[in-house]
Amino acid sequence: MPGISNINNIYNTNTKKISSKLSFDVDEVFAARVIGEGESPEEVILKLIDGWQFKASIEDLKGNLPNGLLNFKVLGFEEGKLILKFLEGNLVEGQQKEQNPIEELLLKENIKLNKEDYVLLEKMIKHNIPLTKDNILKVVNLSNFMGKLKNNPQEGDSFIQNYIKGKGIDLQSAKGQEINNVLKGLFNELQTLTEEDLFILLENNVELTEENVKAFKEVFKESSVYNKVNNIDKELNKSSIDNKQIITEKNTSNGDTLVKENLQSTEMESAINNKSENVVKNELISTFKTLMATGKEENISIVRDLILEEKDINGILKNFTKEEQEMLGLKPKTEDTEGAEQSLTAETTKNIKTKPMEVLANKGQVDSSSIKEQINSKTNEIKDIVKNLIDTLKDTNNSSYDKIIGTLKNNINNFKMFNTISNEYYYLDLPLNFKENECDCKIIIKDERGKGKKIDSSNVKIATSISTANMDIVDAYITLKNSNMEINIKTIKEWVNLLDKGKNKLIEDMSSMGYNIFIKVEEKAEIFNISNCREFFNDNNLNAIDIKA
Repeated sequence: MPGISNINNIYNTNTKKISSKLSFDVDEVFAARVIGEGESPEEVILKLIDGWQFKASIEDLKGNLPNGLLNFKVLGFEEGKLILKFLEGNLVEGQQKEQNPIEELLLKENIKLNKEDYVLLEKMIKHNIPLTKDNILKVVNLSNFMGKLKNNPQEGDSFIQNYIKGKGIDLQSAKGQEINNVLKGLFNELQTLTEEDLFILLENNVELTEENVKAFKEVFKESSVYNKVNNIDKELNKSSIDNKQIITEKNTSNGDTLVKENLQSTEMESAINNKSENVVKNELISTFKTLMATGKEENISIVRDLILEEKDINGILKNFTKEEQEMLGLKPKTEDTEGAEQSLTAETTKNIKTKPMEVLANKGQVDSSSIKEQINSKTNEIKDIVKNLIDTLKDTNNSSYDKIIGTLKNNINNFKMFNTISNEYYYLDLPLNFKENECDCKIIIKDERGKGKKIDSSNVKIATSISTANMDIVDAYITLKNSNMEINIKTIKEWVNLLDKGKNKLIEDMSSMGYNIFIKVEEKAEIFNISNCREFFNDNNLNAIDIKA
């Protein structure tokens, strides 16, 4: 039986064989969805169950094809396109008539849900949230309550009053007022979340509190981590300069008296400084132990990172029990093992080894080595700022001490939130220079590093967004599997046609480098953020719902 391959490479005549999943036999029947129209009435764009897309011509097509997963039969291959016959019927509808796994699960767990809520269960599966009875009821109730809050904020006040009354607590008492303030703060923040935001938080086991919701929005939906840390550094430097000016003026007015007092107190200051260092060290260790006592992995991870920034790691670790050292995954080092650690960013850079390729047709437009240097430089800049803050904290007499403590307290939830989400995602948000223009760049890869997994450079999905000088914000969703690459570019309406016309040059260049590439350009429908990208990282299993117990 004749075979047909290379159907994905639709824009050029290069017919080298690609992966077996994109090779078909004549008379073979396969399932796919229609996701777009082609250049002629009988031409469509199909998407396979594993996510790959290609153009095909449907023989004797009458009207539009139905929605859903459909069956097609392979007839042949002409002019770079697969020739198919549509087999009547909707595969998904047929399977659902035979068996509905969601209804089976609800019946088994004795849960009664409206059919409108079934979509929430599907989202739970996509976000790897186990479909237990407790989880289902929690998600459905939370989602419905958020909807009520958005439609009528008074629902929150009514809930709070009933909750406090049910606990037998006087609303006007101190405890009643405390509960009222905590819940009101949380409900105000919940109203600002989308349903996708909620699922990202639940997927990463983030406790729903006012502080955590605020931190999530600030870190992942508002400003970049680089800009936030950089602003903290600038603010503290300004404070330090202002304090130095005040001290200088005071010293000038005091004259000889100050010099005399300084000479008399040199030994005393030395003793105080030594004592202060010990006090700060003891306070630090006490804080570390308090964080570890919560048992939360994100807190333990923060303590581990802070200890690794210390010069005297051995001295710090001696204050921890053997069990605490094991919890941290750290042991006092010998001289041979000093300096063995590598930063998370360096490890990630080492693990991702991609083929050298030009992303744009014009080789001079983007210098990949320059971009890599910028990323490393700005990442190291963030690390240096944090390290300087920690070093400054060791000197309680420093004029910026109180300012730093206040700033860290205000931002500690943001750092913890970033650390928590980073267990599941590689998240980069930095301003980069492209041809003398500074552009905000975001890159998201779901790598589950918290489970010890590393990025597979031959099988990876990358979501990226760049704020350009002329085309507003352009998003790109890249799927790489061996030598097959699919790029979905999303931009504002004014630029769709221009980018679509220019994609052929990029396809030709990438094909000459050994990639089989499919590029789709469409209008941007939503703002790029970690919540809206989550659907992209799913496995595209359209046949059935994988129910987890």
